[in-house]
Amino acid sequence: MSSVGAKAALAFLFIFVSSGIARAETMTLGQALALAYMSNPRLEQQRATLRATDEDVARALSGWRPSLAVTGSYGYTSNDIAAALLPIPNGHPRDVTVTVTQPLFNGSTIPQVRQAKASVAAGRAQLTSVEQSVLFGAAHAYVDVIGDEAGLRFRRENVAVLEEQLNTIQERVNIGDITRTDLTLVQSRLSAAKAEVAFAEAKLGASRAQFARAVGQPAPTLDGSPASPGIPAREEQALGRAIADNPDLAAAREQARAADAAVDVAAGALLPSVSVQGQYKNSRDEIATGIRDSSLAVVAQLRVPLYQAGEEYANIRKAKEIRNAATFAISDVERQVRQALDIAWQAQSAAKDAMAFYEQQVGAAEMAYEGFAEGLRAGERTTFDLLNSAQEVLSARISLAEARRQFYVNSFELAVAMGGLTAKSLNLPVQFYDPQRHYDKDAGRWIGTGD
Repeated sequence: MSSVGAKAALAFLFIFVSSGIARAETMTLGQALALAYMSNPRLEQQRATLRATDEDVARALSGWRPSLAVTGSYGYTSNDIAAALLPIPNGHPRDVTVTVTQPLFNGSTIPQVRQAKASVAAGRAQLTSVEQSVLFGAAHAYVDVIGDEAGLRFRRENVAVLEEQLNTIQERVNIGDITRTDLTLVQSRLSAAKAEVAFAEAKLGASRAQFARAVGQPAPTLDGSPASPGIPAREEQALGRAIADNPDLAAAREQARAADAAVDVAAGALLPSVSVQGQYKNSRDEIATGIRDSSLAVVAQLRVPLYQAGEEYANIRKAKEIRNAATFAISDVERQVRQALDIAWQAQSAAKDAMAFYEQQVGAAEMAYEGFAEGLRAGERTTFDLLNSAQEVLSARISLAEARRQFYVNSFELAVAMGGLTAKSLNLPVQFYDPQRHYDKDAGRWIGTGD
């Protein structure tokens, strides 16, 4: 969305939202997008999914951290053995053992951290993609309501014109100026026009329902001239932004990095691991009744895998193929982005040109209708000529409204392809969701179950 004028139009939203009071003022596109950003459940779902992905980093980092365990036992023994020097009577042996294990080296921990961080980056790109999808849906619903309102208004105006013509023709039939054929012709057109109004009302109702779903509340009075997002002057510039900023492409790249790290994770199963374990044990009545025993031990442990039935080699081969697939996915997504941008660019250019031509058509059709109406009064034109001219005016107006709607839709499609249909890019007056805050809070946390 553009510039200073859009910012001024959007400034009202903060008051509109914070007050929580539905008002009759005209809602701008920016306000609708801000409401969608703040309330859409699909967007909230994706944010929760990303927060869950953040925990994979904490899980990977746990490979460097110590583990602490306390075990205890209590029992009863009955012995029939009597030693010469130390009889072992019946008793209740019990003990408490505290064990601390500190990993020193593990072949999988470092690539697991790298894999988890790449997954977080991919998740953030996917969140941006969902945000764009949500805002695009809201924008699409907004312009659909505007377009359908215009179409309904034009059709109702056409009905009013035909009703006026019907009254005029009826008067002329009554005085014998024209035949009843002209009257029935107007009646036929009027009935068809009313049927079109009925269908247009249903279409507008469907668009309003879609608006309520996308934005989170029913459509009030909407600004009929919304600002469109800023688009570069040349397609090459737009393509450059799309290759650099498209979130789907960014997610594919990060997923490839995660897949590359997964190969190292699988290969880590072939490497040795080293850890240090400290253990303190305190027991009573295990050796003999009334005897206490305490021990402290520190042990370095080395584990060298030699052969594990071939599973680790299968995991490595599988990870490599997944990495290959992820690499090819980057090229596939890039082609999709290029295609989407090119289609939207051509469609927007066509809609822009069509708007200019339809504006000319509307002007010419309205002038022609006035001429036919004057000619009918002078007896130089027929009722059929006037009805056809009225239909031409209606068709031109509806075509212009549709071209405008399509222009907006294509503009938003271009913004999506370039990665520019986000709350920050549009400078919406909302509190932006910052995924880094949760990451900084939880990704390195040692303990805690969360909020």
